[in-house]
Amino acid sequence: QRHLTIPCEMCIRDSFSRGDGSYALWVIKAFNGRSMEMDVPLLKLALFLDPRYRQAAIKMSGSNSSSNSNGNGGSSSSGGVVNNVTKGMAALKTEAGKLAQKLGYSEDETVQLYSLMDQYAQNRHPFNLDSSTPTAYWNAVLGCPTAATAKHELLAQLGLKLSVVKPTAAGIEQVR
Repeated sequence: QRHLTIPCEMCIRDSFSRGDGSYALWVIKAFNGRSMEMDVPLLKLALFLDPRYRQAAIKMSGSNSSSNSNGNGGSSSSGGVVNNVTKGMAALKTEAGKLAQKLGYSEDETVQLYSLMDQYAQNRHPFNLDSSTPTAYWNAVLGCPTAATAKHELLAQLGLKLSVVKPTAAGIEQVR
């Protein structure tokens, strides 16, 4: 795929160097439009439940939030970063709660799910396993002797269900 990237990159550079940035602007607009089409909370949750991208999904979910309670516009200060992580986890939990309700989870199970999501986000046991694919990862979590409780199974089952979702076109593609 590298052979496709170089000509596109060269065209964009040439477009700007000639003083005609119209092609480059068109490419950026196309990428951003595609990004907005895929800015779906369920895709962000699927991205979060892929252990390779959990931290990126938290940041993306927090920074793309349209409401900003402190009015700092997502500043890069340490308070802004913490606030974005908090907002990101809140957005992911909201989506997980909606999905859990549709899957028939009880209110207590949904509260447990939120706690497990925090453990998973912090890479705590049993969520600190290595695996090459999300399906293998969640099956390993289910097979972990110390995690073989119904509690851990809640998040693992959700992770397995969403491991078939391919969130490759989520907001991470956006050109800024």
